[in-house]
Amino acid sequence: MHSGRGEWIELSSHEAVSTLIMSLRSELSGVAVPRSGGPEGWAQVMQTLDGYITLSPWSKETLRNTPIAFGCDPPPDELLSGDARFAEREPSLAYMQPIVEAHDAETIWMRLSELGCVMAKHRSPRQLLADPQLNALDYFTETDGLRGAGRTMRLAKHGHDAERSDRFSRRPRPKRSTGPLDGLRVVDFTHAWLGPYASELLNDLGAEVIKVEGPQRPDLWRFEATGKHRSASPDAHPLNVRANFNMANRGKRSISLALDREAGRAAALRLIARADVVLENFRPRVLHNLRLTLDDMRTVNPHIALVSFSGFGTGGPYDNFRANGGTTEGNAGWDLLMGYPGEAPMLLGTMQADPIVGAQMASAALAAVFQAQSQPGAIQIESSMFESAVGYIDEYLLAASAGLPDHVRNGNRRSGVVPRGCFRCADGADGSDQWIAISVPDDDSWQRLAETARSVGLNRPEWRTIEGRQTGEAEIEQALSTWMRSWDSQTLQHRLQSVGVAAGAVHSTLTHLRDPQLAARSWWLHLTHPDMGTRQYQGVPYRLSRRPAECVRPAPRMGEHTVEVLRDELGYSDAEIEALIASGAAAGLTAASEPGDPPTRPISPR
Repeated sequence: MHSGRGEWIELSSHEAVSTLIMSLRSELSGVAVPRSGGPEGWAQVMQTLDGYITLSPWSKETLRNTPIAFGCDPPPDELLSGDARFAEREPSLAYMQPIVEAHDAETIWMRLSELGCVMAKHRSPRQLLADPQLNALDYFTETDGLRGAGRTMRLAKHGHDAERSDRFSRRPRPKRSTGPLDGLRVVDFTHAWLGPYASELLNDLGAEVIKVEGPQRPDLWRFEATGKHRSASPDAHPLNVRANFNMANRGKRSISLALDREAGRAAALRLIARADVVLENFRPRVLHNLRLTLDDMRTVNPHIALVSFSGFGTGGPYDNFRANGGTTEGNAGWDLLMGYPGEAPMLLGTMQADPIVGAQMASAALAAVFQAQSQPGAIQIESSMFESAVGYIDEYLLAASAGLPDHVRNGNRRSGVVPRGCFRCADGADGSDQWIAISVPDDDSWQRLAETARSVGLNRPEWRTIEGRQTGEAEIEQALSTWMRSWDSQTLQHRLQSVGVAAGAVHSTLTHLRDPQLAARSWWLHLTHPDMGTRQYQGVPYRLSRRPAECVRPAPRMGEHTVEVLRDELGYSDAEIEALIASGAAAGLTAASEPGDPPTRPISPR
């Protein structure tokens, strides 16, 4: 659109999926994120009277709300004492478990969610088809008698303007970046992972992203339960050295504005007046309370594009419920599909729904910008984590609507693909366990695997067909486990790949940093942060031949660019900036902790 010239875009599945991993945590700590069936220490799957929920039974928020919700005795006083967000696990679990087991999942879900708890009710595809929130949003579509996922994004509002929007072609090109979105300005009100991942993708493509945080309400991911990393400067402020925040916000500028103060709101509107697209992932009522709806934004910028992703969407019985990636996976039916026969569902590793849905938010932003260029007026595109995540299991919705049996959790096994799973290899020199994943979808691949592993007798006539391998699946897995136990996982990966068998060494978040394929393609970024030095950050998921995507600076410290943006982009004088900061409507750089500063506390999730 800028030049009339085409572009060759290469995308590697390996590199794209690698952007979904919390690798900076391990780069800073030198320790792999442990395998724990979900985000470590945050929550767990619990069995109810008739199903499963995801809950944090040791969260003090849960412990305080439970007697209100169920009229039961309050927890022991010692569980609620102190300033920590979480209580002791075992006594908290001992208090919560009998209450959870005595109630059905729907009752627990509604009562605790209405009180503000972040949790999930694990929904089957059949339950999702009947879900009142999805049906209130008119989410489903019907074709030939089958009911499945519909559009996950809605054009919520489109305000027409008399003059055609030609601003992109008229304005001078900033030349701030090499990417195809050079000149696009994004105002980013998002926090945690979903929204920041979306704006990071836009930043990598050349957009200028200005992140807005409140002086008293920083991005949630500036807080973590763990202490300061050993790699941080000893005098660094804790808000500036959290791995998750710095992973998801590299390349952006930060301005600290109190949106609940008139002067802070006025500065935000001044910023929006000079922007192309605004991203936000608050609950639906927040923008109304702040008087920053699309109608408010249109008064200063008639061509603004607003992209809103909440937890559950606007309207319906859940619209004000809170959500995060870990609970969305359960609510959207993902976790009920994961696990082993006869066992409880399993949480995904590290809230993967956040960045997966974040990629949809980035695409919504590009669609909104394209619409604003081609037609006059402001536009708002709205979606939710819940709707977007449900769309990823559409085949199960269609199966349920056709009356087919529910999916049975079966580990890594899959009908028609035998063998398929993770097998343990020889332990590493440091005592770490090594694993390899393989998938054999056809008879030709099986023959190549059987010949390579002939020492354990895989080349049996009855196993040369998928029907025979399906019958002998357990015996095949046992033979492979014996054979693979003496191999190094990387060596075995290359051996199997060389004969045409799909295989991959299973990385931890620590060994992933040393993956030879990513290193050979120079995928990793090395960025220098004032408080953490030069570190290894995730690269960009796509490569463009003519206008390359890139990121050249680390995540911002809290309020690092407040003065710069107010002065250079918004035209405030030095005296006006001083007055804004003195009044608390804005805040400058939070650089270092003073010895007497109280410890920073986490705020609640969205």
